[in-house]
Amino acid sequence: TDYGDLDNQGFYGLNSGGMVSSTTRGLYAGGSGNSAPVAVNTITFVLFSTSSNSTDFGDLTHTNAYFNTGNSNGTRGIFMGGSDIDSPYPATDQIDFVTIASEGNATDFGSLNTSRYNAMGASNSTRGLHIGGYVGPAFSPEFVNTIDYITFSEKSAAVDFGDMTNANERCGSCASATRAISCGGAQGPNAHKQEIRYVTISTLGNTADFGTLLEPRTFHGAGSNAVRGIICGDAYPGTNVVTYITIATLGNDIDFGDLTDERNGLGVAASKTRIIAFGGRISPTPAGGKTIDYAQIMTTGNFIDFGDLTGEYAGQGGCSNGHGGL
Repeated sequence: TDYGDLDNQGFYGLNSGGMVSSTTRGLYAGGSGNSAPVAVNTITFVLFSTSSNSTDFGDLTHTNAYFNTGNSNGTRGIFMGGSDIDSPYPATDQIDFVTIASEGNATDFGSLNTSRYNAMGASNSTRGLHIGGYVGPAFSPEFVNTIDYITFSEKSAAVDFGDMTNANERCGSCASATRAISCGGAQGPNAHKQEIRYVTISTLGNTADFGTLLEPRTFHGAGSNAVRGIICGDAYPGTNVVTYITIATLGNDIDFGDLTDERNGLGVAASKTRIIAFGGRISPTPAGGKTIDYAQIMTTGNFIDFGDLTGEYAGQGGCSNGHGGL
């Protein structure tokens, strides 16, 4: 019987679930702590091959990490931008990195072209993209259409890549080795988007049309293997909706199933087989949660309990060393 293909770490990755590499980690950094409503610099991790609670990894170099953006290749995890949770929500241009296979505190990598938060991240094995976002201060219309990128092998400032079709924040994003996808988002509290856009990661340029979401969505999370992008959650007031796209084609999203609860501002990370959603603000209150749940990417159906975060968080950046861009 055909069991699928070996992944790049020598483990089978089955469409039906199968084994997940025991070395594939999902990292979750920053955000806001519900027990102490301030921006935090905590980094925690889970192993995709298990179902268990998250474990402490280390700390970011700064605490202005509310709604920061995660990127990664097979070795390095990158966390870009972010904000303080207190008004007027000052943004940072800080870029930190960690070595995913080990634990320890983050190290300075460089800086973004523009300080911002609520941006999207997508990456392949070479480049990490930082897409759109919000400059602040709070409640002023300072949305950006900037796309910049870093090269994982270099520690330096981000470089201009191109522009989004529309200035946007709070989108979902994912990638294959070829394409980076951004979907939904907002240009204010009542201007939620349905657009799905993409760029080719190895080139420079502006976003192109991919398709349309079934519903306008913002404050959601997304992740992917090389085939499917999974889009999780929504804001205002918050839903448990999960949909998916096929990255190699153009088209609209399709219903996948439901999260275990209704939440927004959640983080997402993926392996070759699993999609994991973590934290997020539990609807209808703005409080962060401890939930970690997951699903098998190449199936459809509802998410299943994975474990708990070390605290109650929302607005974290996420990454892994086994996602679809690698």
